[in-house]
Amino acid sequence: MMDQYELERYGLPALDRSWYWTAVKMGAAVTPRRYALKRFRAESQQLIDLVDQAEINAASDQVRIARLTGMEPYSCNWSLLMVLDHLCLFVGDMAKLIEGLAGHADLRGQFSDQQYEPDPEAGIDVIERYVQTANEFEVRVVGLNGLRGNRCFRHSWLGLMNAHQWLCWTAAQTRIRRRHAIQIRNVAGVV
Repeated sequence: MMDQYELERYGLPALDRSWYWTAVKMGAAVTPRRYALKRFRAESQQLIDLVDQAEINAASDQVRIARLTGMEPYSCNWSLLMVLDHLCLFVGDMAKLIEGLAGHADLRGQFSDQQYEPDPEAGIDVIERYVQTANEFEVRVVGLNGLRGNRCFRHSWLGLMNAHQWLCWTAAQTRIRRRHAIQIRNVAGVV
């Protein structure tokens, strides 16, 4: 259970949680793996293109933005490079989790947003790291069997999810972060 500080920093309003629960759970029920991976790839490429277009100084400047749907309050003062650093951590862990659920590995613990706080000093190297992480994610997930199996792992506010639902959540989270980066760019005036 989160304490008050954690709820304020990492929690989402009930409407956001309900909307994402519905979108992920219902969407995953009708979304084939190849389409979820295609969405992930497209969102990742658009995000990389967006960051590549910014000057390095602008990409590393933290910008205060209004919270978007699906964004935790702690992420409202990030730079473009911090968005990529966050996704490096998140996507890398999601590949391990999805592999574990599909491969019957013993999984312990619980998903927590606290694990994915980016480095405020993230440098330009994070762009290449994210490209590599995104590519590795696809390679690791594309050939897995049993993604829609009964093995589940608990998300802090989406509840129990199987490997396919985690894949769909990864694609959705990448979309959220792309929108996040667009908002940072717009507020900062980065073209």
